Amino acid sequence: MSMPIDPFPVGESQIVRELARRVAALESRLGVQPAVQISASSGPLFIPNSGVPDTPSGGCRVYAVGGELRVIQSNGSVRQIPAQGGSVTTPTVNLSNAPASYSQTWAQDLAASTSSIFQSYANASTGLLTILRTAGIIAT
Repeated sequence: MSMPIDPFPVGESQIVRELARRVAALESRLGVQPAVQISASSGPLFIPNSGVPDTPSGGCRVYAVGGELRVIQSNGSVRQIPAQGGSVTTPTVNLSNAPASYSQTWAQDLAASTSSIFQSYANASTGLLTILRTAGIIAT
């Protein structure tokens, strides 16, 4: 739907009024959001704080609340992506409560858990790529 513009404006003031009218019409149709820089060349990625977005029909959405990065998945679950912490230490493993043998059920549960974790990160990556593409930061 295009907005008609006078092809033969009388003077500069009429041109300015016509442009102001068109901007006002676009703002009323689209709504006005304050401009927020989400990235800078050779700088870190900036995701502004926002409210919880709508649940996506597929994949996930990445957003920030109070400076914390979060992901909302298509099933409605919200996860906080933890900030980078200190160094990773080798965990203490206590084998005294490990089963004497590992059943097929245990292996299937482990595979399902691993697959779920992988899918969560794949969804988060897809959501982040979508945000970067939508913002024009990356092309593909």
